[in-house]
Amino acid sequence: MHRNGSFWLLGLAALALAACHPTKEEYKAKEAEVAQLKAKLSESEQRASSLEARLKDLGDKNDTLAQQLNLAGVEKGTLERALEELKSREKQSQARLAVFTEMLNKFRAMIDSGKLRVRVVRGRMVVELAENILFDSGRADLKKEGQEALAQVAAVLQSIENRDFQVAGHTDNIPI
Repeated sequence: MHRNGSFWLLGLAALALAACHPTKEEYKAKEAEVAQLKAKLSESEQRASSLEARLKDLGDKNDTLAQQLNLAGVEKGTLERALEELKSREKQSQARLAVFTEMLNKFRAMIDSGKLRVRVVRGRMVVELAENILFDSGRADLKKEGQEALAQVAAVLQSIENRDFQVAGHTDNIPI
């Protein structure tokens, strides 16, 4: 039995050796398969490298766009504040214009009769009475027509709330 067992082991070893040693065709097929796998690995590594470069490029572009977006947000905020300020100024201007228009309408009869002239200087309304309405030349007594004109102007000015008025007058060079 010992002999049979050795024979049997020897046969098994021969089979194992035969299984471990491939034929030339099998060896060449395996070599070709390894070469294909190496080529695929190289191709995959190149694609991975290319994708990594593209990912870095896209990351850089993303950073640039994020900075631009941030700047645009800041500019948008600044522009929105400026727009709000302009709207506020426009409302104030519209309110002033409404007051000026209202005053002009109230002064319309005096303007049309030539007793009064209205103009706007540096955003302020200037109301001028005709020079021959208030006083005769060389006189200090207010004429009746001048008193009526001043009463009309005063009535219009009293109707306007929250406004300050400046009154100015001039004289001629003829002595009284």
